[in-house]
Amino acid sequence: MNETNAAEWDAALHTIEAQEDALRWKGFFTSADALALGNAAARLAAGYDRGVTVRVVRESDGLVMFEWASDDKAPRNQVFAEGKRRASQACGHASLWAYVAHELDGRCQDLVDRGTMEKYGTPDFACPVAGAFPIRNQDSTLLATFCVSGLHEGLDHELAVRALAEAEGLAYGTDVPAYTGPAK
Repeated sequence: MNETNAAEWDAALHTIEAQEDALRWKGFFTSADALALGNAAARLAAGYDRGVTVRVVRESDGLVMFEWASDDKAPRNQVFAEGKRRASQACGHASLWAYVAHELDGRCQDLVDRGTMEKYGTPDFACPVAGAFPIRNQDSTLLATFCVSGLHEGLDHELAVRALAEAEGLAYGTDVPAYTGPAK
């Protein structure tokens, strides 16, 4: 990797971390919050070129608090959403962070190895690509994971961040930095 590419990957990693910091949840994360967040994602998804599956999982007990799929989605999108969640849990950041960190310096190789089709559909399957975003409170406690599956080129991540920003009353692109780095 040349220096320019390394600088772009490093900047992308820092943007994701800045998004995570900006999107700290204030207070408890309730079922009403999950519903509002999921509905925001479903509404915003209409602006993309294909549909999505949206899932919100409470991390204290693994309860799926919200799940919705547009008419053009299939069960495989649920599998990918769960794989993205596992990648997010394993790296402690958004699932896109794992991909970017791996491309930058080889971190998260175990997640890349778990993302193979041989692992697909198994409890070991992890998907270190765009789409899962950790919902943490001000004390950094993981409250829930918000997952989007079905788009391409990092747009799952974009949709998740846009919906979270809206749910928290923040402006995407100003209060929460827009991610414009390399994506998968």
